[in-house]
Formats: sequence, structure tokens, C-alpha cells
Amino acid sequence: MKNQIKSNFGVFNNIEVCKLGGKALKDPFCIRETAENVTTAFKAPRNIVVVSAIGGITQMLISLFEAKKADNKKEMHRILRSFNRIHRKVVRNLFGRCDNYVACAKPFELMFKKLNNLAYSENFDDAELYASLLQFGELVNSNIFSMYLEM
Repeated sequence: MKNQIKSNFGVFNNIEVCKLGGKALKDPFCIRETAENVTTAFKAPRNIVVVSAIGGITQMLISLFEAKKADNKKEMHRILRSFNRIHRKVVRNLFGRCDNYVACAKPFELMFKKLNNLAYSENFDDAELYASLLQFGELVNSNIFSMYLEM
């Protein structure tokens, strides 16, 4: 969609925004196909791509928040393992042939560690924790998609 966007820096005309939902990026096959479509159909330098979490991940993170509120550490651990497993599988599938797979996977391992630390932290009120947890779905998936586009 083309819009005129107003900001503190002025008015920008003819910016196109492409919103990619979770189903468009639900697995490595979809990520590859979507990346190909984005790079061929969306080349102008003034375009923005917005990436959602992989399908089902947002609900998983909501469940993580609920398990934390209920102090259900076993469920928290299960959800975190599942989140990590799903994303590691995507990363391995997309970047497994990368010349230096360890370097490709390292940013994601750091994000997973940060999510684990956040989930077990006691330093947040409910609203702040909820927002902080939910951002991880988009954060991880946007990094996966961005890194894949750069390959």
C-alpha cells in the first residue's frame, strides 16, 4: 500500500509497506518462496517489509506469559524448548549449508538465551513482561528473514 507518512523528519511519499503474516513465513519452504517474491516484486529502495512471528508462535509466547504468572516452571520450560526447537529447525534448514553455519546460527542462539533469561526474570511488572515476551516472535523471525534475504 502506498501512503504518505508523516514523521519528525518530514513527509515521505510513495513508500510501500509489505506486511508478511505468520503463515507466509511458517516454515523454511515458505520463507524461501516469500523471500524470492519480495526480492523480485518489491525492489524499490523506499519499501518496508514488516515480518510477523511464525504461525502459532505468538500464542506460544502468550502461554509462556500465563505459565510464568502461574509459576508453572515445568510448562515454561516446555514452551521455551518448543520455541527454540521450532526456530532452530528453521535456521538449520535455511542456513545449514552456510559456509560458517556456527556464525549464521549465533545471533539466534543469543536471542534464545535472552528469551530464556527474560522468562525467568523477576524484574518486570506484568504489562512490561507481556510486551517483552511477545516481541520475541517477530524479533526472531525478522532476523531469520533478513539474514536469508542477505544470502
